[in-house]
Amino acid sequence: MDASLRMALDAPRPDSPTLVDFGAATWIYARLAADQSAELQAPAPAGSRASDDPVWRVLRGPVGGMTPFAVGPTARGEPTDSARAEGWAHIMDRRRCLALAVDSFGQEAAERILLTGNGEVTISRDDAAKSQAPRAGAKRLHFWLHFVFYPPQHSAATSPRMMQTPPQITTLK
Repeated sequence: MDASLRMALDAPRPDSPTLVDFGAATWIYARLAADQSAELQAPAPAGSRASDDPVWRVLRGPVGGMTPFAVGPTARGEPTDSARAEGWAHIMDRRRCLALAVDSFGQEAAERILLTGNGEVTISRDDAAKSQAPRAGAKRLHFWLHFVFYPPQHSAATSPRMMQTPPQITTLK
């Protein structure tokens, strides 16, 4: 499953690149030229990935030729919350920013968030992992998009992490 959109960002220039950041187990920042992309990947859940596969990784480079930029820890079994990718990203020029968050990123299937210097955004979920048959039943790709002004730290009413875990309010009588 994929969801794609193209942001109306200003074309990146050497003095004003497209800026991206990802919520892995830590924040990963990158700057992208027009012909570059960056991608946050979470491989399939523990039961269907090799024990030496990282829990997450960020690739960066020319479209079609990205190389590892940041790599998370390898973990046997199910990764802890502190090691798992949070599954959110920002992509921005000097005026606009898209904050996005993916529900249960990498916990049910292999997933990725791909961002390009030209403002293209693709969120993908691959339910058919390497050595596993597709899960039975309904499949879903649940995500949030939040458009804010640059810099997002000043204009966003909430963070991508908060989009994934909104506060719950209970009224007691």
